[in-house]
Amino acid sequence: MKAKDFVRRIFLTEYVDKGGSVDRIITDNADREVERVATCMVITPDVLREAIEWGAHLIVTHEPTYHKDAEEFFEYKPYITKRELLEKHNIAVCRWHDSPHYGDVDDVSASLVNRMSWKGRFDGKFIFEFDEPLSPLQIARDIRDNMGIAHPRIVGCRDGLVKKVSIQLGQRGVNTYLDMLHNDVDLLISGETCEWYCCEPIRDMSQVGMQKTIIIIGHAGSERLAMEDLANRINRELSNECGVVAKYFDCGELYSYID
Repeated sequence: MKAKDFVRRIFLTEYVDKGGSVDRIITDNADREVERVATCMVITPDVLREAIEWGAHLIVTHEPTYHKDAEEFFEYKPYITKRELLEKHNIAVCRWHDSPHYGDVDDVSASLVNRMSWKGRFDGKFIFEFDEPLSPLQIARDIRDNMGIAHPRIVGCRDGLVKKVSIQLGQRGVNTYLDMLHNDVDLLISGETCEWYCCEPIRDMSQVGMQKTIIIIGHAGSERLAMEDLANRINRELSNECGVVAKYFDCGELYSYID
């Protein structure tokens, strides 16, 4: 199965065909035959080396290989190293970013919700409402235990009860956080955000008696489960039909810790 044929199977075709999507093969070997597919959140040099050792023919990554959606290449040692390894081993690279985010269900948000034992209603995109409210501290513990996030950070209320959660994974900008001043969202689960423009207002809200909290879990940590789920989907749907096998490669958390 050629790389270009394989990736059409995992794209949300209706969205990609409209143009403007970052989802595409970014290398020049779209006709490369594919049997082994690696999935990952970010193609770090270590992830790339592990995928090569496994024998990957194609890597499906959520985020850009060269850190910008345009995949603009600069003569920069980490970029040179990645490109040389990809070319040496004839590995195709595909972005899978817009398709999981812009379908009827946001697959990235769903991957988080599906790992939890929470009882309630999920709108398929951003909002989860609990049947029985939980404390922010308990929600943070659930994220730590079910997502492998070493240290979720809590801004605002640690105690009290949370009824409505907004799931804003990756990096979602500023306005979502400021909107908490006016809406009925009690807690926002964030990938990464700006402390000054987003977190400080939430701290102020909590200190004037508003039940408002952000739990920050890191950009990669917040979205990487979707790439693990993609590997499982490929094995479930395409292994028998096309002889394609997939394996997820974890980039780990961005930060290391002293404990």
